[in-house]
This record gives sequence, C-alpha cells and structure tokens, in this order.
Amino acid sequence: MAALQSSVSPIPHLTVNIKLKPTSLLSTNRNPFFVDFVGLYCKSKRVRRRIGVSSNQTILSPTNSSVVKAVLDLQRQRVHQSSHPQQKQEVANLEDIISERGACGVGFIANLENKASHEIVKDALSALGCMEHRGGCGADNDSGDGSGLMTSIPWDLFNNWAEEEGIASFDRLHTGVGMVFLPKDDDLLKKAKEVIINTFRQEGLEVLGWRSVPVNMSVVGYYAKETLPNIEQVFVKVIKEENVEDIERELYICRKLIERAAALESWGNELYFCSLSNQTIVYKGMLRSEVLGLFYTDLRSDVYKTSFAIYHRRYSTNTSPRWPLAQPMRLLGHNGEINTIQGNLNWMQSREASLKSPVWHGRENEIRPFGNPKASDSANLDSAAERILYQTGFQDSPVHLFTLQLMDCSENLTSFLLYFFQLLLRSGRSPEEALMILVPEAYKNHPTLMIKYPEVVDFYDYYKGQMETWDGPALLLFSDGKTVGACLDRNGLRPARYWRTIDNVVYVASEVCYLSSTICCKSSLKYQHRVGVVPVDDAKITMKGRLGPGMMIAVDLQSGQVCAAISLGVYENTEVKKRVAALNPYGKWLSENMRSLKPVNFLSMTVMDNESILRHQQAFGYSSEDVQMVIETMASQGKEPTFCMGDDIPLAVLSQRPHMLYDYFKQRFAQDMHLVVYLLIGKKSQLVNATLNCMVEEGKVTNPAIDPLREGLVMSLEVNIGKRRNILEVGPENACQVSLSSPVLNEGELESLLKDPFLKPQVLPTFFDIRKGVESSLVRTLHRLCEAADEAVRNGSQLLVLSDRSDELWLCVTVSYTYRDMDAIMAGYFYSSCTGWSKLLSFLPFGDIADDLFELDFSCTLMFLRMKFLYLCHVLFILFLRQEPTQPAIPILLAVGAVHQHLIQNGLRMSASIVADTAQCFSTHQFACLIGYGASAVCPYLALETCRQWRLSTKTLNLMRNGKMPTVTIEQAQTNFCKAVKSGLLKILSKMGISLLSSYCGAQIFEVYGLGKEVVDLAFTGSVSNIGGLTFDELARESLSFWVKAFSEDTAKRLENYGFIQFRPGGEYHGNNPEMSKLLHKAVRQKSESSFSIYQQHLANRPVNVLRDLLEFKSDRTPIPVGKVEPASAIVERFCTGGMSLGAISRETHEAIAIAMNRLGGKSNSGEGGEDPVRWNPLSDVVDGYSPTLPHLKGLQNGDTATSAIKQVMSLRYAME
Repeated sequence: MAALQSSVSPIPHLTVNIKLKPTSLLSTNRNPFFVDFVGLYCKSKRVRRRIGVSSNQTILSPTNSSVVKAVLDLQRQRVHQSSHPQQKQEVANLEDIISERGACGVGFIANLENKASHEIVKDALSALGCMEHRGGCGADNDSGDGSGLMTSIPWDLFNNWAEEEGIASFDRLHTGVGMVFLPKDDDLLKKAKEVIINTFRQEGLEVLGWRSVPVNMSVVGYYAKETLPNIEQVFVKVIKEENVEDIERELYICRKLIERAAALESWGNELYFCSLSNQTIVYKGMLRSEVLGLFYTDLRSDVYKTSFAIYHRRYSTNTSPRWPLAQPMRLLGHNGEINTIQGNLNWMQSREASLKSPVWHGRENEIRPFGNPKASDSANLDSAAERILYQTGFQDSPVHLFTLQLMDCSENLTSFLLYFFQLLLRSGRSPEEALMILVPEAYKNHPTLMIKYPEVVDFYDYYKGQMETWDGPALLLFSDGKTVGACLDRNGLRPARYWRTIDNVVYVASEVCYLSSTICCKSSLKYQHRVGVVPVDDAKITMKGRLGPGMMIAVDLQSGQVCAAISLGVYENTEVKKRVAALNPYGKWLSENMRSLKPVNFLSMTVMDNESILRHQQAFGYSSEDVQMVIETMASQGKEPTFCMGDDIPLAVLSQRPHMLYDYFKQRFAQDMHLVVYLLIGKKSQLVNATLNCMVEEGKVTNPAIDPLREGLVMSLEVNIGKRRNILEVGPENACQVSLSSPVLNEGELESLLKDPFLKPQVLPTFFDIRKGVESSLVRTLHRLCEAADEAVRNGSQLLVLSDRSDELWLCVTVSYTYRDMDAIMAGYFYSSCTGWSKLLSFLPFGDIADDLFELDFSCTLMFLRMKFLYLCHVLFILFLRQEPTQPAIPILLAVGAVHQHLIQNGLRMSASIVADTAQCFSTHQFACLIGYGASAVCPYLALETCRQWRLSTKTLNLMRNGKMPTVTIEQAQTNFCKAVKSGLLKILSKMGISLLSSYCGAQIFEVYGLGKEVVDLAFTGSVSNIGGLTFDELARESLSFWVKAFSEDTAKRLENYGFIQFRPGGEYHGNNPEMSKLLHKAVRQKSESSFSIYQQHLANRPVNVLRDLLEFKSDRTPIPVGKVEPASAIVERFCTGGMSLGAISRETHEAIAIAMNRLGGKSNSGEGGEDPVRWNPLSDVVDGYSPTLPHLKGLQNGDTATSAIKQVMSLRYAME
C-alpha cells in the first residue's frame, strides 16, 4: 500500500483509516428493518490567510497536547442573563458556519414488530465497525472524529443496576434518562451536578440517582483522552405529567434551563447532554466506530435490549473533533451539507418573535434561541423540529426574546438542522411532517404528485411561503423513539437502495457491494448479495429498487407498520406524504388567499430621453463595457456574455478606480471534493490492492454542484412576497401572500405589487445628503432608512420597496386657482423630461411671471415650489422629485443589507418582504448579491431602459436591417435580458449546490474583500471580511465619484471605458497585460538573463494587484549564503502540479506540463480524465524538436516522457449506485 498516500486529509491531525478489521456476520433470521447510509466526503473552507486582523485559529500539532486540548475543548461564549425582555437577535456568522463541516456514515436498524433485543445492538455495532473507513481519526490513529449509537432506553439494564444500588425499579412511563458529559475536575463536577439537581427540583422533577457509565479507557486515543469528560447517567422522575409528549417536553425545557444556567459558569463549556428523554438514549464519543462497543461496556451487555438503533460514523474535515460533536444527535443523524445554513439560521432567528404555543405556558423565552451559529446545520434542525414535535395545541401567549449567544454550542454543523427539527417535533408535528416542511422534494412538474396526489402539492405550496427550504445534499435519519425513518434531499445526492425479502425483512442501504470478503466484512457466503454491510441471500429478495430524490421512508414502531413515500410494490402510493397532506385543507386555503403575480407587458418606448439615460448611467456607475458587453449582449442573445476564465484586475479595494459595491463581494461555490487514490508509476504490484480500497472508499463528495440544464426540474426561481406568520400555527391566513415566478420584475409588475391592498407597500427612497459634508452622512441616512423601515413594518406594511428611482419627475399636486378667463384644475401631472425651472414655468398657463413672485425651498429632497400670483387667492404647491448632485443614491446593496439586518435584529423580518427598485443592477452577480442579502425581488429599471434605448438606436436598427444581428422587437430585447438574468441566477445557485432561490434569499453566501468592520456589522452581519477595508465615509466618496460625473459642467457625452473587462491603454491594470507577455516571451525565446531581469523589474514595479502584493518577508535572522542553500535542482524535485483533468485544460497544455515536470524531476498529476497510452513511453523519434508521436508539441527532446507521475483514479462517485 505504499502507493496509497498515507493521508488524504488536508490537515495533519485528520487521516482516513482505510484498513478494515474483520467483524462478525450480521444475522438475518430475525425481522429487522435495516438501513445503512454511508456518507460522502465533505470539505470545509480552506485555511485563509488573515491580513490586517488577528486570528485565534490554531493549527493542531501532534506533539502539542495543550494546544490540542484547547482546540478540542468546547467553545461556549457566556452571555449573562438580561433583565430586559427584548434583546436584539444576532445573525449567523458565516465564518463560524463554514469552519464546521463534516461528512459521515449513518444507518439504522429497526425491528418491525417493535421487539427489543440485544441482537439489534450487536448488528448496529457490527455495521458501525464496517463503516470505519467512512470516518476520520487523529494522528494517534485511535482518536476518532466521532461515532455513536441511538437506541431505545435499555430498562432491563438500568433496573438491574438500580437493584444493585438499592433503588426501586424505574417507572418506565414517568422516568427520564439523561446521558451527560460532565467536567473532569471533581470540584467542577460537583458544581455541575448541583445545577442539574436544583433545576430539576425547581421544575418539580425528582432526581432518582446518578450512574457512572462504565467505560474501557484502554481503547481511547491520546487526543480523545485529553478531553475525555466524566460520563454519567441521571435518572429523573416526572411526576406531574402522564402523556409521553408532555413528559418529553418537560425534559426538554429542563435541559434548556440547565444549559442556560451552565452558560453563566466557568465550567459551562464542559457540560453537555447527549440525550435526556423518556424514549431514547445516545451513546457517543470521540471514538473510532470499531471501538465504540469496546469503550461503552453497556453496549456489550446481553441485557441491553432495544427495538431500534441509529448509528453514525463521523468524518470531519478541517474541524477539530470533540466529544459532543459525535452523532447521532438527540433526534437526528445527518450526513451531508445544508448549503443555505446561514440564511436558514437568520430566518429562524427572525421568526423567534412570532413563534408562540400554549405548550410552553408562556415560557418561550426560556427555550430560545432556536438556532446557534456556532453549532451545526443538522443539530439546529434537530432542535427546531424537537420543539414542534411536542406541541399539541395553540394559544396566544406573550413572547419575550432572550437570545442566548450559544446553545448546544458543542454540536457540529449538524446542529442547525437539528434545532429546527426539534422545534417542529416538540410542537406536535410528526417527524415525517417536519421533514416535509424543512426538506421538501422537487414537487413542481412531478408527474405522479401533480396528477395523483394534488393534495401533497398543495401542502408543499402552502409551506413554501412559510419556511425556506433547508437546501443541500443531505441524508437525514430520525427517531423520536416511536418512529424511525430516513429522508433524502430533493436531488437525491445521498442515494439509498431498498430490498424486501421473502421473510418480510426490508433493507435500505446506500450502496451494494459485490467485493470479496477481503474488502468488506468477512463472510463465509462468498456470493452473497451485500446490502451495505449486511449479507443477504439473493433467493430471499422479492423486490428491490432505490429511494428517489426527496423521498422518505418511515417505520412506525408502535404499530409495526412501514410507510414509504415510494412505490414498494405493496405500498403503491406515497402513503407518508398523502397522510400528512390530508391533515388540513391546504388547497382550499391556497385558492382563497394566495395570489399569483400576473405577467405584465414590457414598456414599448423609452421613458427618458438619451441625455437623461446617459446621466443616469453615469450617476450609477455604468461603464461602456457594462452597456455594450453585458446589457446589450443579454438583450440581443438572451444569455450572459462569455468572458475569459478568471479575473486579473486588482481587487476593488486595491484598485485606483471607483467600483460599485458589488465588486467587493465574491460568491462562494460548491467544492466537489473526491477522496482519490494516487498511484505512483512503477508500483504496479500494488495497483489492484489500492484500486479495491478505492472502491471501498468510494467518492466522498461535499456540496456537489447542480447542472441547471440537465437538473432543471429540481430548481426553481419562485419566491413569495408578504408576511410569514407563526410556523407553529396552521391556518388560512398563512397563505395570504403573493407568489412570483421569478425575482426579476419589470416596471408594470412592480406597479402591480404596489397596488396590492393586502401588502400595504411602502416605498422608501435611498438617497443621502452631503451638503453638510460627506463625513457620517451615509451612515446617518442608513440609520434613518432603517428606522423608517422599522416604522413601516410596525404599521402593517408587508412590502418595503427600496428605491433609488428619481427620474427628474415633477409631480404637480392638485391645484385650484381663480383667474378671469381660467377655472382649470391641474392634477397628478407627471412631467418627466424637465431640465430646469423655465421649462416647468413655461408649461404652466400663467404667462410670464416675475422672479420675485415665487420662492424656492431646497431644504429637502422633496422640494416645494411656492408661487404667489397677483390674481390668486390660493397658494400653489408643486411637489417634485429631482436628482441633485448633492444627494447621491445609497448603493442599493448597502441599503438592502442594512434594512434586512435591522429587521432581523428587531424581530420584524418575517413581517415584510424587501424589493429593490434600482438603477444600479444589471448583471447576474449584482442580482445575486441583492437577493443573497435579503431582497426578494429586483426591478432593474435603468437596465430595462438601456435595453429599450439600444433596440431603438439607429445603429441597432441598421445592424438588424443588414442581417448582421438577429431581429428582435423592443419587448423581445427586454424579455431576453430578463431571461439571461434568470439563467444566470440558476447558474449561480447551481454552483453552490442550491436548488431554490427562496433558500438562497438571505443566505449571504459571499465573502467580503475590502469592506471595514463597521460596514459589515451594520449591513452584512455574519459575512466574512478578513482583511478589513472601506469605511462608510470612504464608501460615500466612492459613490459620490460616480454621481458628480452626471452633473459636472463638462459631463462626458458618452460612458467612460474603465477597462475592467478588456485591457485598454489608460484603463484598469491587468495582471496579464501585453507588455508583461512580450517581455516574458522575449526572455524565454532569447534565453537572455538581461531580458529576464527586465521582466522581473516590470513585475516588481507593477501596481498592487492581489493581496500577496502587500506582503513582505521580515526576519531577524542573518541571511544564509546562497552556497549553503539546497540547490534549485533538488528543490524542484518536490514540486507537484494540481490534478487537472484532460478536458479541463487542452491536450497540449496537459502534456507540456507533464513533460516539464518530468524534466525537473517533479510530479505532474493526471487528473481524473486519464491519459492516452501513447504518453506512457519515452520519446525516441524526436527530430528538430518534433515527434510524430506527439505532433502537436514542439521543443521536444529524445527521452522526454509525457506521462504523469501521479495517476488520479476516479473516485467512483456514483459507481456504487
């Protein structure tokens, strides 16, 4: 196995244990329902270099135990309880979220007859042991990323212990069991127990006893032992409740109160409840899956009996393993990613104020928050769903916000999903209904659902406007002790197969393994069909298939029924979802309350003249490249323009030219990472072995991107406008919203929304006044804008339109006057082309008026012209909007972000939607930024006006007339632009592995480069901005630099070409510029050191282009003489290229890189595209630098070889399907 790299983990403390140890066979002569889902590889964010800010991140060292202990320790921030009932909610921090990523293997076993037995535990442990290759372990090879088991409570085991301790047998109905991680220090342990006991006592619960969980320390790795907590079980008696749901809810509240009290103590980060329930218990830890049963001796006891078991093996990437991070969580085991997690958490925190239920008896304050930015995605979903599960009734109860900074802080990324799952479950929903709400399938255009089960479609449509989808590749296993099930994401990126045998055994698994016993668990049945890790006789299989995308399967342990949202032969319809959808008349509610925005025709003429259009374009930062290469291309072709790959101009913050605010944001994207095997040439004897292990290590993928063309059925740009009410209540009023087919609006559609009486829309202008100076003008206006939005929402507005529209409109208010020959009434006249006072006055029917007959008031943006007339008894007021050089527009992205964050922090965000009516939006990136930071829809009025202007221009007409351009109408030009934007948005969503725009909205999947902390904290809270940057005043000056160009005396007659896209003399600097290219070619071709020195000097004197240009090496050490330094020839032998597949780069480039690396003695990587066998042998037919073997290359030498030293074997990502 020398050919197989010893570590595929990008960080030193994480390795993959590929060697599988023998395990015993799983018996098949019972009636278990066995599910085995194996996780895919998941990569977190790369380690980032921080510039200008300090970093508390620590790289683990295998030899530094104190550092390891510090990193592995739980990081819980303590927030003291406030006496004030209203505290601002804190939004999710993207850096906390993307630093916690993981992949894992999960599965469950359930006895269909609900008979408890120890065999299920044995089978679960055996299956878990066979999944060791799915998890990671530490550098000590013993400290696992985590593994665990959830089962029903083994009452026989605990009653035996109670008898030994002289305690009466436990009342199974009224006893709760807690599995607790406690502080290691004895004194702190005592204090923690006191808090727990006191909290239970205050809640009327009696602590019956504490049991130290017996463990085997010899199997614990070094790093795991460093942070090993005291592990004990607490038994409590719930006296005042009789119903199981009420008992579970009471235990849940107690746990929350304990965590809240512990957060105020120094030892608070050392206390963690793995479980506290009357139905289930969780055994887990920072262990390898093979040793979980060896560590917890309870699991090997014959009296440990259960009717089901969920098992989990964690694979954490670039995260520090911790004991509480292991799964299963309290209700959920999750494998995959929730790509929209920051948006989900922000929305969840926004709706905290509206969530109320009688089951909490006015104690909602004590169970908040419902999400934790420091925790994981599925743990947050678990927590949310847990609350809804146990809600059985509804009533109005006062809600007091208490935002605890951290809850269940020790959980990993899974916690986000877990939190909301708990919320739904604890509030009375079934697990199946909760997951249908949170992770809906792609029901649009689904032939079966649309035709046979319209009630299911109505269910999804109803909740589409209430709950944003938790979107991403995910496989979820769940249990509340009464139901066990599994659910796939809408894309089905965690495939699961199913089998049913003649003896009524049902198997569901993620893979089929036909490998011999040397690869998987050893079996004497050589030719058995292996269902995951379970051998099954093919003769007993009566039916087989696979779970489809978005499908669900559930086992009712109480009734012994299996309900599946798939066709299992005897289950011919979607029983689970049909039963859930039939609970309420969703279709009736939708038909009575939901409104769909009807398409409105585009304008057929321009609204402004060419001079006004140019002035607007200049004022909002358009360049000639933006108009000609972006907008006009989209209008003519209906698709985005194609540019080169990459961007070689300086970052916006480093540029000497002004940039729009959007340029400071970089879209994050899915990283499709495969666990690959590298085979070194010359190690042929190990090829077969490594390949087989690679098959076992089949592709572990995180965030696989979506193909928006081939997978368009699962994607949607639909979005709902209006108030989102209490998700815990079900009623017709929740459906009172407006449904949009896409977020791109034209002027007519925006007008339709403004006329909707139910939305009570409020238009908020976005201009700031600099007449008193630029300093603080922008931030003051932002605060006023946020206050205006706050007031509008509190007054009932469900739609906020943030508008920078100011078309020099003169709005004449109703006027009546007395004149000898005139008794006319002027009302509501819009004069859109006025350029001065004289034009307005010449329009009015009053003849010549002396200057001293009227006064002008310039005190505000809405100016008043007061006129006094000789023969007039009344005063004439004319109200108008007008662009002014001293009142530039706030960057619309800044305005949207600020209002969005303000409403979140004040608990109002769910009460209103935000629409941007803006001139400063024309590219798909700009649309994505606005939507990603909170806008539900955008009306790009200036971009549409530019499309109309282009279509009506003489140049365009001539090109179309001469056949040099396809003929399009003015309506088609605007349709094409919108079509291009929509396609571009789908492309952006697909890059992040997100299917639904509604999930992308507010998700903030961006990194900020060049904005200061004050800007990010106010408008883009939670976004990563590691390098700092512009202040509000600097942003104001940058915006003003665009604005003044439109109003200066020497205003240009055409748009400026900044050279951001194409290099041009005098334009923006490009790293790959003609001068640099010429100097490099000259130096290489002439092999001249002097020419190369000139090239080096050119690079040294170039403008600052990238962040590394700001770095300089500083050292207090004496320079080492060059003669003592390792020669370059030895250094380059360690060089390796990245894995670039043939096709990603051209054949010529691929082979040239391989030849160059072979000449140096380094290693090139074949990538997954493979190699032509002709490249494997050294060349011997080279003449004058050319070879018939590789005729497309020149400069060759005899002896050159184009083969890559590193062969990247395809990861078999979908081969196991």
